[in-house]
Amino acid sequence: MGGRMRRISTTLATIAVASAVAVLGPAGTASAGQGCITPAEYAKVKRGMTKAQVQRVVGSNGVQDWSRRTGGHTYEERFYSACRGLGGAVMTFRDGRLNLKKAAW
Repeated sequence: MGGRMRRISTTLATIAVASAVAVLGPAGTASAGQGCITPAEYAKVKRGMTKAQVQRVVGSNGVQDWSRRTGGHTYEERFYSACRGLGGAVMTFRDGRLNLKKAAW
C-alpha cells in the first residue's frame, strides 16, 4: 500500500475508533458476548493474523463496522471495546487476515 493510501487508511481507522467510542460509550456497555480488549492483548495482535487467531488472543470477535468486496479482495473492519474506560481498537482485515490496527485508550 502506498504512503498516501496508508495515511488515508490510518486516518479512517482513527475516525472509526472515535466514532465507535461515541456510539458505544464507556466500556462495559457493549452487548453481552462482544467482550473487550486490553492494551496487552492489543500488543499481541500482529498484522497477518487470521480473524480466528485474533479472536483467540482477544477472547472476542468484536463488532463488525463494515464489510465490502472490491478489487478481488474482501475487506472487513471490526471494533473491539476497551475493557477499562473509553476507547478501544479498530482492526481491518483483508481476505480474513489482519491488515491494519489502530487503538485509542
